[in-house]
Amino acid sequence: MTISFKDLTIRFLLPQNTVDYTYPLPPTDLHRRFDPVFSLLNQGSNVTLCRLPHSGVSSLLQFILSDQHLSAKFTQRQLVYLHPESLASPTSVNLYRLILSQLNPGASLLNSTDEFTLLTHLKSQISRPLTIIIDHHSLWQQLPFTAGLALKSVFETGQHSLPCLVNFFFVTPYGFSPCDFYPPLKSYLHENIFDFALFTKTEARYSINRFTQLYRQHLNPSQISQIINFAAGLAGLIKPLIWLSLSHSPLDRKSIQNHPRIQTILTDLLPQRTYIPSTSPLVALLSDFSPPETFGNLLFKSRLTAQDHQLLQFFRSKTENLVSRDDIAQILWGKQWLEKYSDWAIDKAISRLRNKLSPSSPFQLITVKNAGYKLIHL
Repeated sequence: MTISFKDLTIRFLLPQNTVDYTYPLPPTDLHRRFDPVFSLLNQGSNVTLCRLPHSGVSSLLQFILSDQHLSAKFTQRQLVYLHPESLASPTSVNLYRLILSQLNPGASLLNSTDEFTLLTHLKSQISRPLTIIIDHHSLWQQLPFTAGLALKSVFETGQHSLPCLVNFFFVTPYGFSPCDFYPPLKSYLHENIFDFALFTKTEARYSINRFTQLYRQHLNPSQISQIINFAAGLAGLIKPLIWLSLSHSPLDRKSIQNHPRIQTILTDLLPQRTYIPSTSPLVALLSDFSPPETFGNLLFKSRLTAQDHQLLQFFRSKTENLVSRDDIAQILWGKQWLEKYSDWAIDKAISRLRNKLSPSSPFQLITVKNAGYKLIHL
């Protein structure tokens, strides 16, 4: 197995005979979550792992790439890990170099600047089953559409030369909106979707112990219970709630909602609230959380709904670029967008968002006839 992960060797320095808190959950819990994922990957199927925002994706990837239990399931496959921060710059050439450097670290063509030569040589290096791990990251937005087409050609070359030779493992937030790089890979990246579930109370307690061990802090049982209750299974909330408790602030809804880091997490979480089980205490916390009347440098004259936030996140990532009606349908209805597709509902959602946009905003949402919509800077 060939891997590339800059934090792979990091371990918490704890006294002997204590729990190893290297990963966000105990390995046994992570095995339970990942075993079905790796079983499908080992069969040559493509898999998407969806996660809530702020759920420690770096630690999860570190576990995926280094755990011996999972490695044993991949005795016949090679892993290639693509992270855009490993690219010198977001170009197709550097993408090919990144893949090639893991397939063959000593390849003589690693310094080539010719896309066709690199891509041809890359394909020739695929001699055994290969799984390409892609971490959803904003830096991918800078890669051209042609890079996605090239990666698709790598997949298809592998499939034609030997069944199930190349597949993809894509790690992404819930309800992600793809940039230009992803559309050629869309059908492969959504073949099998696994949702990374919210933490159980036992797992949340483990996570709290992990942080307190790392920072050599102490929380009493009452504080721990409050953190578990307010975090409601969302990994990203646990750490700021710990620091809030240690600052001797009362752990109530008002102090939680006024905490800058928690505000950021809840704002990011609003578009994904439909993915959270209705029985989760997190739903009540989000209901009490009032989003601001601004979204970046966009100004609004009335409050934004969770659906508004979803649409805005996508439009902001595609400013000055066309957003198709199909793109909007996927944001509104997720996996069931084809079944639920409604031109009337799309028009209504855009109209509502446009009406909320303040006249003093430096942006305007325009209609492109028979094509879709654009968010443009005035």
